[in-house]
Amino acid sequence: IATSQMGKHYGFPVYINAGLTDSKRPDAQAGLECGITLSLGIASGADIFGHMGICGMDQGSLYINFIHFFLSPNLNIF
Repeated sequence: IATSQMGKHYGFPVYINAGLTDSKRPDAQAGLECGITLSLGIASGADIFGHMGICGMDQGSLYINFIHFFLSPNLNIF
């Protein structure tokens, strides 16, 4: 949140990584982690959300779950 506030103060667009998860499947863990990072990004006032739909962050981001990849940007609309 502090980084977002500094970016807003100096007039820069704020970019955050949101919608990331350590889960390799679209399960409850993936939904919870995606929801938390998206809601924190929205609460901080970020302008740009990136890297949505990447799964397995603890495994070196080797996985892309296409269900999660297509559902995450739709959550950002609301």
